[in-house]
Amino acid sequence: MLSWAGGLVLLGVAGYVSIKADTFQEKQRVILTALGSALIIYFVPLAFPPEPGLDLLYLNGAVAGIVAYVLGRSRRAAFAGGTFAILLLDGLDFTRVLLYSGQAWWSIAGGGAFDAMVIAGFTGALVAEVIGEARERLSRRGRYGRAEK
Repeated sequence: MLSWAGGLVLLGVAGYVSIKADTFQEKQRVILTALGSALIIYFVPLAFPPEPGLDLLYLNGAVAGIVAYVLGRSRRAAFAGGTFAILLLDGLDFTRVLLYSGQAWWSIAGGGAFDAMVIAGFTGALVAEVIGEARERLSRRGRYGRAEK
C-alpha cells in the first residue's frame, strides 16, 4: 500500500529543479548525487547505533544533505540529490520489508521519510549556500587584498 500525498509536493519540486538544470552534466550530477548519498546513508545506522534521543531519520536527512552537497557541488544538485537519496533509501527499506513479510506500507506523506527528505534537501541547499557565500567572500578578499564594503 502506498501513501504519497505530502511527499509528492517535495518530490515535484526536486524533480522540477533537476529537469531545469542548465547542462546535461548537471542533470547527471543530480542522479549520481542521489545514488551516492543513498549509498552512504545506508551505512549510517551501523556507525550510530540506536540511542535514546537520537532519531536516525533526522540524522539520515542531515547526513544525506551534507553528502549531497559534497558530491553535487551546487545548490540544485544538493537539494535534489539529498531529497531523492532519502526516497531511494526508503524505497529500498520498503522493498526489503515487502520481500520478507509479504505486506508493507510505504508512506512518504509525513512523520518519517517526508521529514528526512525535507531535512536532506534543505540541509544540502543550506550548506551549499553558506560554503558558496564564504568562497565568494574569500575570493573577493583575495582579489582586492581586503574585504569590500
